[in-house]
Parts: sequence; C-alpha cells; structure tokens
Amino acid sequence: MDAPPTMYELLIKDPDDVLGGLSYIAYKQHKLEFLKAVARERNGPPTQEELSRFYLAASTPAMLAMYMQRAKKMSWAFFSTSLEARAAQLQDQFTSTTTGQKLELILKQLAAKRTFKGWLADSLGNLAVNFLTILLIASAVYGFRALDRFSSDFGRQTGVLRGEGASLQKAPWSSLAQPVNAPGK
Repeated sequence: MDAPPTMYELLIKDPDDVLGGLSYIAYKQHKLEFLKAVARERNGPPTQEELSRFYLAASTPAMLAMYMQRAKKMSWAFFSTSLEARAAQLQDQFTSTTTGQKLELILKQLAAKRTFKGWLADSLGNLAVNFLTILLIASAVYGFRALDRFSSDFGRQTGVLRGEGASLQKAPWSSLAQPVNAPGK
C-alpha cells in the first residue's frame, strides 16, 4: 500500500512554483496554530491520531484551495509593498534631479492657484483677455467701416463716384488724354 502524498507534494507541483511554496508556508502556519491550540488545551503535544485527523482535514481540496488563496494574498501583499517602496525610491530619485525640482516648483505654483484667490485671479485674467479681444474686433470692424465711408466720400468729392451706390464713372480729365497726330503721317 502506497503512503499518502505529503502536504509538500500536494501543494508544490514544481521546484520553481512560488505560489506553491507560499501555500506550503500557509499550511505550516495553520499546523503551528493547531499544535499551539492543542498544547494550551492539554498542556502537552497532540496524539498521533489528532495529527492524522489534522492531516486528513488539511489535505481536502477545500483546504488546499484555501492555502493557495492565502498564498496569492501573501504574494499580492509582498508585491504591493515592494512596488510601493520602489515607487517611493524612484520618486525620491526623480525629485533630486533638476527636472524633478522644476516639476515640483510648477506643482507648488499650481497648488497656490487652487485657492479662491488663485481662481479669482485666473477668472479675472480670462475676462480681461476676452474684453480686449472684443475691443480689437470692434475697432477693426469700425475702422473698416470708417475707411469705406472715407473712400466713398473721397470718390464723390473728386467726382469719381456720383450719387449713392453709383458705379465708377469716367474721370473728367480722361477726355484730355487724346492721342496727338504726329506730323508727317
């Protein structure tokens, strides 16, 4: 008769199985808690029968899945802690560079603008720019209208234009420019 597989064999499928190794650690923690609880209750170690019952209970598929789940939580906690530590280290390195220092200065300036006074200053600045833009457009429109009126009045006064909306007429001096007959023709 073959001996039942050990918990190590049940939990670790491959020598490189990290989750399996962590699940075995979870099993060993559970076993240690069991041994301590029995020792407190009895003031002595558990019997062989109690150890066999613990093994049977611990080797059920539900318990193996629980050990694997605990291993996943341990690995997640380990990786999260490692990543947070690495992120803090990278942030410290970045803030020591000139680019990081400039970025920190910009962030401080932005944080200062996030106050009510900063918001009010930004809003008033935007309103001033909008008002100046409106003035510029209005002056351009009125300037072109004034130029058009000036051109129309100048044309009427010089006789180039006659009446409102009249088309261009022949200038009065255009009749003076007649070709002269050259002698000998």
